Amino acid sequence: MKKLIIFGNGKITEAVYNSMTDDKSFNYKIECFCVEKKYKKKNKFLGLPNYDFETIEKKFSPSEYLFFVAIGYQRLNQIREKIFNRAKKKGFKFVSYIHENHKQNLTLKVGKNCFLMKDSIIHPNVELEDNVFVWGGAVICHHSKLKKNSWLTAGSKIMGSSEIGENTFIAGGSLISHNVKIGKKSFIGANSLVIKNVSKNSVVITKPSDKLRINSEDFLKTFNFI
Repeated sequence: MKKLIIFGNGKITEAVYNSMTDDKSFNYKIECFCVEKKYKKKNKFLGLPNYDFETIEKKFSPSEYLFFVAIGYQRLNQIREKIFNRAKKKGFKFVSYIHENHKQNLTLKVGKNCFLMKDSIIHPNVELEDNVFVWGGAVICHHSKLKKNSWLTAGSKIMGSSEIGENTFIAGGSLISHNVKIGKKSFIGANSLVIKNVSKNSVVITKPSDKLRINSEDFLKTFNFI
């Protein structure tokens, strides 16, 4: 069984770890965690040793151990990208986590350090470049492409033949229409509808729902819900 080191010690890391260990088809032994020394609070995380990232290659040879960067989308995924590149310079090779539900999709192309959670829906002829995360409940339709360091949150949808630029974040409930291109380093907010191409560094958000003045008990009585 191949041996794996995971970078991170937060909630995203925990979710990744639980996904990997719950998936019987994931044939890797997670040996330890690591994180930058200034962010390391404890010497153990989830019951496993937690080491300094700065010197991890001295303790665990990159020729014997694989690597996975399991942190979130802060600064449009640029922090995860930075750690990915630093680990690459140390000589590590990367694992991509693809839940067993997707392993029969023979036309799916997946790069390095990608994460495809259970209950996401991936159509045929989809391509994910390096360091792309797809959360559960997300949908990617046929012939779409997510470029490197992008993040697709739970419940978001990308229709067919669309392209998501590098370091883009797509929030929950959003919908990217058919044959749409999203420029790199864009932020697509929750429940947004994008039907036309947007340029790089774009921000697309929708108006939040209004809070009514009536309280919940009176509202339910008015409409005979209770």
